[in-house]
Order: sequence, then structure tokens, then C-alpha cells
Amino acid sequence: MSELIVIGYDNQATATQAYDKVLELNKNFVVTLSGLAVVTVDADGKSHVDTPRKIVGVSAASGALWGMLIGLLFCSSRAAPQS
Repeated sequence: MSELIVIGYDNQATATQAYDKVLELNKNFVVTLSGLAVVTVDADGKSHVDTPRKIVGVSAASGALWGMLIGLLFCSSRAAPQS
């Protein structure tokens, strides 16, 4: 089951500490992440999104692999000529 968890902090230092802790928990297999992002708003009001490339890359590769396998199973059964 997938869950979306959003946590807000008043300052960026606390958010960065929480971000680092979640990455450590993921590395130690305490939690399993399919995505993680830190959204900050600068003085001009512009939003900036930071994501760890390793987590996003692994999720994308996993999705591509499963999509390919399922596609091959269903497409190969339809592509076979019938006599």
C-alpha cells in the first residue's frame, strides 16, 4: 500500500535534518521510499523542488521494467498468428 506523507517545517534547517534522517532510514531499510522531495520557497516566493536522484532513478527503472514485462506478456499473446 502506498502512502503520501507531507510534513511542513518553519525553517529550512529543521527540514534538511528531517530529509537527511529519512534518507538514512531508507538506506538502513527501515522505510522504503518510492519518492522523496523537499520543497522550499525563496524570498521572492518561488518554489524549488529538490529530489534525491538515486530514489527517483530506481523508481523509474523499476516501473519501466515491470511495464516492459507486462507489455511483453500481453503483446506476445496477441501477436502470435492463429491458423
